[in-house]
Amino acid sequence: MAQIVSVNVGLPREVEWRGRTVSTGIFKEPIEGRVRVLELNLKRDLPWGMFGENLTTDGLLEDEVNIGDRFRIGATELVVTQPRMPCFKLGIRFKRPAIVKRFLASGRTGWYFSVAAEGDIAAGDEIERTGTDERGLTVADVAGLFVGEGGEE
Repeated sequence: MAQIVSVNVGLPREVEWRGRTVSTGIFKEPIEGRVRVLELNLKRDLPWGMFGENLTTDGLLEDEVNIGDRFRIGATELVVTQPRMPCFKLGIRFKRPAIVKRFLASGRTGWYFSVAAEGDIAAGDEIERTGTDERGLTVADVAGLFVGEGGEE
């Protein structure tokens, strides 16, 4: 059974990077309780987090989830749109620019969802796959196109 392990939120903040100021929402932390899922983000005025993910899940892997697959968490309906591809902001978060390549090489990039139906979610909620995209193009397949051989960007 797949389920939500944690719901992570954080507000954007300005950080220094290579002599300039950039805005990032990668600083997120897990919260307790139900959170409203809207088309643009998870709304809650709380502290920052680790990898910048909004949802941490268990039981779903990049080589088992297709681009276009549909999932339901309570009344919330989500559609997989593309792999998460880390940028320099992950390096800022960890204070190690090389983390971006290591993250990509891990093959565990995660993915982005679009919100097909708004609703509430919370840690412990079951994730139900309601549709599998018939093209069979996995998140891992698409991430591999970006990464190429040897984990290079």
